[in-house]
Amino acid sequence: GRVRAQELKKLIEHFCKEDTLFVISSDLSHYYDEQTAKRLDSHCHAWILYGDKEQKGWCEACGKKGIEGALLYAKGKNMRAILVHYSTSAKASGDRSRVVGYGGYAFIS
Repeated sequence: GRVRAQELKKLIEHFCKEDTLFVISSDLSHYYDEQTAKRLDSHCHAWILYGDKEQKGWCEACGKKGIEGALLYAKGKNMRAILVHYSTSAKASGDRSRVVGYGGYAFIS
C-alpha cells in the first residue's frame, strides 16, 4: 500500500518484455452477504474493464494500487482488460452470508 501506482507501472515496464506474463492478484470485497458483494464488486469491474475512475472509489479491492499500476501499464501499451472469471467464496463454501469476491482479468491488445 505504500508504493504509488505510477512507480509500480515503471517496475512493470522494467521487468516485462514482450513475451512476459505478469499477474497482479487481489481480493475484491470482503465479508458481505453475496448480493451486496456482487454489487460492490461491480464497481471494481467498471473501473478495471471500462476505465471508469469514479468507480475506483467504490471498489473495495485490497490491491487497488497494484490494479491501478497494471491499468496504467496496460493503457501505455494500448491494451484493454477483459473479465476472465468472477466468483465469490460462496461457490466453494456454500455460505452466502459472508463472502469474499474474486475477479480474474486479462489485458489484451
